[in-house]
Amino acid sequence: MKPGGAERVLSTLANHLIEEYDVSIICLYSCTPFYELNENIKVFYCLDEYRDSSSFLYSLKIHTSLLRKINRLLKDLDTDLIIGFMTIKCIYAVICGKLRGIPSIISERIHPSYSPISSFWFKMRRWIYPRATALVVQTNEIKRYFDEFVDSDKIHIIVNPLSLSLVGKKVATDRENIILNIGRLDNQKNQELLIRAFASSDFKDWKLYLIGEGVNFEKYSKLIADLGLNDHVILLGRSDQIEEYYNRAKIFALSSNFEGFPNVLIEAMYFGLAVVSTDCPSGPSDIITHNENGILVPVDDKAAMARSLNLLMTNNDICERLGDRAELSVSDYNTDVIVSKWKSLILSCL
Repeated sequence: MKPGGAERVLSTLANHLIEEYDVSIICLYSCTPFYELNENIKVFYCLDEYRDSSSFLYSLKIHTSLLRKINRLLKDLDTDLIIGFMTIKCIYAVICGKLRGIPSIISERIHPSYSPISSFWFKMRRWIYPRATALVVQTNEIKRYFDEFVDSDKIHIIVNPLSLSLVGKKVATDRENIILNIGRLDNQKNQELLIRAFASSDFKDWKLYLIGEGVNFEKYSKLIADLGLNDHVILLGRSDQIEEYYNRAKIFALSSNFEGFPNVLIEAMYFGLAVVSTDCPSGPSDIITHNENGILVPVDDKAAMARSLNLLMTNNDICERLGDRAELSVSDYNTDVIVSKWKSLILSCL
């Protein structure tokens, strides 16, 4: 339950479902949930901490222990249905659902072709997923992947909702010359592309804000210094007040190599930012109509990203027009609409 897109969607869904159901969240390891949860939602932890190991026997012991703990909790809670988020937890959910004789809904949160999982979990996914009661994905592209080995009737496309914690927090304010990026600082999100594109743009009185933590924090800090951008590119780390930056910035830039369905993109559009995104698999092309409510650029194309940033930084009319159209185009991601689709699926499975 750390900061992240899947965790945000799960929290939003749980906060809505608690109005009609008893809701419990089972985490594999102890943590402090980053997103606010309704006080009536029960949170359980299977183990105190994660310990990495290359030993097959140790890994087998840990996974067996986790499955037993989850199964015992499901029994104690008299559970009627289990929902799994992300690959390994989805596999657990299906196995425990079968053991308990209850339906399981599983939800992939990233494009599986690019999911960094071992060959063992890859094979387990292909064997276990067809046995789920339902599989939720966010895009047609991801659905086509699973159509190869999961009954198409079991696969449901439900896009991500806007977070309740952000809805209603738009404020009228004078926007600043800020380009915003939010996400883990890692190779998937590829902020290096964005930093280098910004460096080659006509940035003058603009700043680039990067919100997030990750393994590349030190690498990006050095890159920013090497490029002489310390006064223009700011690594802000983790923030639980991102609405402040959505309200201040003019442009939002997504530089990812791949996604499942980027929540930050629809959040930025909700706040009326002009958005530039790589046309990565999958999500951005489902959300953005190029040059209508945003701009799409090829993946890992520094020159194209720099040109698009330049266009928006130097032409305020285009920037405002795209921002206005972006804001109008996100009504399909209304939380009540999306949660109602989840509720319908849950009822059909029960």
